Amino acid sequence: MFSPEDASRQLNCRLLEPVPGTLITGASLDSRKINAGELFAALPGAVQDGHVFLEQAYSRGASAALVRRSYLEAHPGLRQKRFANLLVVEDPQTALGQLAVWRRQLFQGPVIGVTGSVGKTSTKEMLGYLLSFFKKGHVNAGNFNNHLGLPLSLIGLDPSHGFCLAELGASHQGEIAHLAGILKPTHGILTCVAPSHMEGFGTLEAIYETKLELAAALPEGAPVLIPDHDPVLLEKSKRWNRRWLTVGEGQADYRITDLTNGPEGIRFVLNGRKKYRIPVRAGFLARNAAMAAAMADCLGFGLEAQPEHWAGFSMPAGRFECRSLSGVTVIFDGYNASPQSFEESLHSFEKLEIQGKRVVIFSDMLELGTEALRYHRELGDSLVRGRFDAVGCYGEWSKAALEVYRKAGGKAAFEFKDALEAGDFLAEALRPGDGVLLKASRGMKIEKVLERFQSRLSDADDAVISETGH
Repeated sequence: MFSPEDASRQLNCRLLEPVPGTLITGASLDSRKINAGELFAALPGAVQDGHVFLEQAYSRGASAALVRRSYLEAHPGLRQKRFANLLVVEDPQTALGQLAVWRRQLFQGPVIGVTGSVGKTSTKEMLGYLLSFFKKGHVNAGNFNNHLGLPLSLIGLDPSHGFCLAELGASHQGEIAHLAGILKPTHGILTCVAPSHMEGFGTLEAIYETKLELAAALPEGAPVLIPDHDPVLLEKSKRWNRRWLTVGEGQADYRITDLTNGPEGIRFVLNGRKKYRIPVRAGFLARNAAMAAAMADCLGFGLEAQPEHWAGFSMPAGRFECRSLSGVTVIFDGYNASPQSFEESLHSFEKLEIQGKRVVIFSDMLELGTEALRYHRELGDSLVRGRFDAVGCYGEWSKAALEVYRKAGGKAAFEFKDALEAGDFLAEALRPGDGVLLKASRGMKIEKVLERFQSRLSDADDAVISETGH
């Protein structure tokens, strides 16, 4: 925590309507979600300027606000409202970054940066869960992993925290280097490199170079965890004098064995001695969990000291979420989709214990650039190899996958005009004991399939109640 006066000195800016004794506990850009005590940063939006929402932010307990000098001069009525602790700057976004750099400079504990094409958020959340058994630390919320999210997160960093854990995302080269320049990590995790955001990167080679910008930002000899199954990544890692540690099911430094996946979640053994039980249903998440365990070990919290049963852990929303709706097992994996994450989801869905039909409903993988058609055709091949009773899709690119599936003799194939029609299909086709995987990029809004399916189930329940008179 710090005071508006501290912020004013760091930014060398005017502080209007100061309230002595005020403390800033964090920062937010969203006046609808800001927490009491947080600093509101009034940034220009796609539709309206953030300054319009100052009153709403303060009504929810904002302790201070970053405002643009030119806006204040153009709207003299704003001064008359006497909002407390207005920090008047040339550019609130730049000021936000300056405050983040200042807070990071004050912190002397370990700082872990997590990046990768797939699995960043789940690995970060798993590591945050593990470390919470040993120390109170600072973990960036959700996927606050870009040029705005990371500064917002770091403003909440306090010298009293035992560690700082941050996810770093990118859709263009140079972005990880920029974020790492703010974060200044002391430890790193690179979950994997795979085709993702190809429109911005252009090539897979560019993705490798971008993700490795995290390693370049680390001090010499710093520990960096990487998967053991990628020979390209293993070769490229030799360019930096870091403590490279591999994680995986091969001859890794942290080796996963005895992996099983049951109704209560996954179980595995790490390095032949430490057992883990984690309440997630996707087998591929064992590697993410092992990376979390390995990093905790690097930080001095040895495998033997770590909890075996992660009873309190839950996956972030939309990432291979397992639900039961009227006896139907629904796997909702709609947060995002890339060729690798799709392959992993299909493989894990196949291994779930499902007594009835196994159905896949999917939509487009976005941001694949000029390779979109090829990757969707390869998805069709993966569906053919899978053990599924029916496959359905909506979306332009997904049609290519379905065409490959049909031509190869895949079982029942359905093309829907939109998500609502897909939801209607599920309501008619599925019975207790069946299972369905819903998978697509976030922009395809596959959650609407789930919402429609749930709505139809509710309507059916209401009809039964009406008919029975209860």
